Amino acid sequence: MLAVGRRSFDPWEEIHDQGYADLALAFARMFWPTFVERQGCVLIEHRADDRAIAEALERLGGDPRAVEELLNRVSLREEMPIEDSEVEDETFMEIGQVMQRSWRAALAAQFPGREFVVELLDWEDDWHGPTLYLKSGPRRDSAV
Repeated sequence: MLAVGRRSFDPWEEIHDQGYADLALAFARMFWPTFVERQGCVLIEHRADDRAIAEALERLGGDPRAVEELLNRVSLREEMPIEDSEVEDETFMEIGQVMQRSWRAALAAQFPGREFVVELLDWEDDWHGPTLYLKSGPRRDSAV
């Protein structure tokens, strides 16, 4: 999909012209993060701080799904500062859609048999702009 007002986009050319290995690795980990389970919560590994989890559990009444949603929240505008424009909004929404699909695949690979909700909200639903939320869904093995 070509964003409005943009030239034809060649990702290989962009990487060749502007990228370097550390940046490529950072984006790879953003699109396919390692998820870990801590204190009953499935979290993006670099956000799995035991103190933050304990504080969030206390503040949120011990609800691990609410903690997951809070600590796994990723606002793309906060992670990648950009200028405000319609072109950037569309670009970030497309990035969010790709991240949503890749996170679902990564979670399925890392936690087989578990269900997760990976939600992408846009400007109308979250004033931060495209934002991903992740929380556990019902366990398949818990069905009656």
